Amino acid sequence: MNYLRVFIAAAALALIACSSTKYYEITDPTTGKVYYSTEYEQGTTSGTISLTDAGTGAQVTIQTSEIKEISEPEFMSNAYDKQRNEAMDDVKATEDAAEE
Repeated sequence: MNYLRVFIAAAALALIACSSTKYYEITDPTTGKVYYSTEYEQGTTSGTISLTDAGTGAQVTIQTSEIKEISEPEFMSNAYDKQRNEAMDDVKATEDAAEE
């Protein structure tokens, strides 16, 4: 009976390992903008890719790209920093508009 439990546990761990999420840092070399996503779609025309940027939630299509697989902690940190920076920019813009 213990062998069955070990087998089930090993199978469950193998399934989890095979279905793990991949994290990508995708750079548009033309603009220098960096996007973070867990998936992207390769376009059919001249190497374009489409993705949803984890930092902003924006749907993005870029013509040329540099794609790098990164770790989950790096992804979380960078996507979070991007969200925080954009939120701070929005607050500053609101404050600037209120001062005018």
